[in-house]
Amino acid sequence: MTGSEEWSEDQFEAAVGAYATMLTWQRQGQQFVKRDVIRQLVAGPLRGRTIASVEYRLQNISAVMEEQGHDWLKGYVPARNVGDRGRRLILQFLHVQGVFGGQAASR
Repeated sequence: MTGSEEWSEDQFEAAVGAYATMLTWQRQGQQFVKRDVIRQLVAGPLRGRTIASVEYRLQNISAVMEEQGHDWLKGYVPARNVGDRGRRLILQFLHVQGVFGGQAASR
């Protein structure tokens, strides 16, 4: 796989899952190293993706979070050029992860 190939639904799911986990840790005030989470992703479900491409996808997730009126993961400033397919999948998996459940919009 090259880094320019379209992301699969499984890859979106893995990225959103990792984002949701880190966001939970952030909300709970837990210490964590984002780079370690990214390395686990590129060694596993996102094998073949570069660290930079995964980090950029996380910025896309931040953009969707912001669009929905929610706080986003610190360190991943929203990258707003999310395509329609990407936005749809990110929203789908954010809902599956329960990211929006019960949290009032804060932005």
